[in-house]
Amino acid sequence: MYETPYMLSARDGDILEAVYQFHYLTVPQLTRLIYGTKLDHYTNEQLKRLTDAGYLFRFPLPDSNTVSGRG
Repeated sequence: MYETPYMLSARDGDILEAVYQFHYLTVPQLTRLIYGTKLDHYTNEQLKRLTDAGYLFRFPLPDSNTVSGRG
């Protein structure tokens, strides 16, 4: 059985353009840039859909202790 292709919304396009321009963004940064408010939960849901559809790759921020060699 075939999966239904993910149809990009205008807001999805805005998110992809922002990631293309800035290369990577945190959820709060992207939320402020796209919505101008604190809708992190909604932004997370949109990013999960884009990731599941193969448009984005999500990764955790590095731990500051690990980066500095103290961890």
